[in-house]
Amino acid sequence: MLGATSTSWAPWYVVPADHKYLLRALVGGLVVHAIETLDLQTAEPTPERLASLARAREQLLSEGADGRPPCPNPARPAG
Repeated sequence: MLGATSTSWAPWYVVPADHKYLLRALVGGLVVHAIETLDLQTAEPTPERLASLARAREQLLSEGADGRPPCPNPARPAG
């Protein structure tokens, strides 16, 4: 049955379930191997995204030490 459904692009694995530590180690190794074969690359941000992140950073840095934005009306403190 497994031979009929397991393919090179969607393989099935039989792992022993009577020793949980061994089961978890084997499955963890299979997951790591599968992820490593994907040849993933990090995406390079666009100039627009970099500018957006810079604006967000400046906004966060301009907030007060307590995490609240600066008070728009100094005569009436926020809070």
